[in-house]
Amino acid sequence: MSDEVRRRAEAGDAEAEFEMFQLESRDDLQAPMAFHWLARSARQGYGPAVSNLGICYLNGRFGLPRDPGRALECFAVGAQKGSALAFWGVGVLHREGLGLERDASKARELFLVAASGGLPYAQRDLATLLYEGQGGPPDVAQALVWMERAAAAEEPEAGYRLAEWLVAGAGGRARIGEGMERMAQLACAGHPAAQAQLGGLYAAGEGVEPDLLRALFWLLSAVEQDNPYGMLRLGVLLAESNPAQAIRWLEEAARHGLKDGHALEEELRDQLLLSGRPWDFDAYLTETVRELVGDPSVPSFEVGLALLTARAERNDAAALMHLSMLHYYGLGVPVAVGRALELLTRAADLGDPGAQAQLEGFRHVGYPVRP
Repeated sequence: MSDEVRRRAEAGDAEAEFEMFQLESRDDLQAPMAFHWLARSARQGYGPAVSNLGICYLNGRFGLPRDPGRALECFAVGAQKGSALAFWGVGVLHREGLGLERDASKARELFLVAASGGLPYAQRDLATLLYEGQGGPPDVAQALVWMERAAAAEEPEAGYRLAEWLVAGAGGRARIGEGMERMAQLACAGHPAAQAQLGGLYAAGEGVEPDLLRALFWLLSAVEQDNPYGMLRLGVLLAESNPAQAIRWLEEAARHGLKDGHALEEELRDQLLLSGRPWDFDAYLTETVRELVGDPSVPSFEVGLALLTARAERNDAAALMHLSMLHYYGLGVPVAVGRALELLTRAADLGDPGAQAQLEGFRHVGYPVRP
């Protein structure tokens, strides 16, 4: 098939040239030959190609400058040829106020045209404006209809937004359970925002029974993927039981751009100063590793970690379990839930009852654990 398409493209068929662009950019969105074919097709005025060229100017792809004016020129040509992508592109320019007056109402109209043409990210963006009441009165029912269509087309963001809305009650109480199921499916598939949201729901007992084990598991899974909301919620969850770790994660959330992280961190520090409770994370790490190694004279976390690692390499079950805990909670090492489970399984196979009990905890939260 691709040989036939290439033959037609090399002969100057605009549709085939655009197909070659799609083939070349399938695995590499910046592939030089992809732009070669796109430019050839666009020069012939082929609607989908011109519209995609507009997207390239909008986002600065293939080394092109970000140029809303050039993008608008391309979208105007594409719209004349009925391209849904072009209508969506002009809608984005209006929504963001890029080269055009910021006008959510106009964006909403244009997104509707593109969404009706079957474009999943136009369906997602239309749903968002309808849900938030931008550019007109809110219409939650229609927002759900369009977001469901986008999610059914596997638009990357739509599934999460739909789950989030349903959990919040947008579809009525009868659909909250469906929202939780969707959120859990996304979390199990590795979606970091869904993991952070699910962990927060289990921590607060919103829509589900409170479950500390599940909350920790999903928040740590999100943190492993550098999700700042996972860090923030983990910090809040640990504030009372482990302030040293709580401050560490609130600091990380702030470092990743969440202002709430800094505010909550300062508030927690003030509370700890007033109460006289310790919160220094480095000191906490050292004390933790001393307890795990069983030697109060260990001078630093790094020395203790080396001792535990050496013991684990000799198949010391207790050391394997302790290393697992460090990797699970990200204590002195990066959070690595899979690595923690691997070490814990080895300890359990060696007959350690504590490791076996912890494996049951993983089964409880639904993590795939070997029987």
